[in-house]
Amino acid sequence: MKTWFLIGLLLTSTACATVPVRSPAATAAFEATQVIQSLDLIRDFAIAANAQVPSLLATQTTRDIVFYHESAIKAIHAVAGITSWKAAVLGGFNTLVSSFTPAEKTLLQPYIDIITAVLNGVL
Repeated sequence: MKTWFLIGLLLTSTACATVPVRSPAATAAFEATQVIQSLDLIRDFAIAANAQVPSLLATQTTRDIVFYHESAIKAIHAVAGITSWKAAVLGGFNTLVSSFTPAEKTLLQPYIDIITAVLNGVL
């Protein structure tokens, strides 16, 4: 009986916890992290797809994705505040996607959708 009481007490006490209030700087850092993690997905997939035998993704396309990823991360870390880097990251991503062949775009579409959703949600 004591065990059930303790479990119930723990469950009800955590359910009543309030969401911590974040400062604007913390919110911007959190949102930047979300964008970075979504960009990591397409970079990691591109590297893995290029490493397959036969390769699923052209080496040049993989290089373009890795270069864009590196540039976007540098842009995000170089400036404070989401409004400062959002145009560069979004514009670069749109340019990158437009350089894909139709077959590459089909292969990468799930990752393109994730990044687009995160960028639109954050920005």
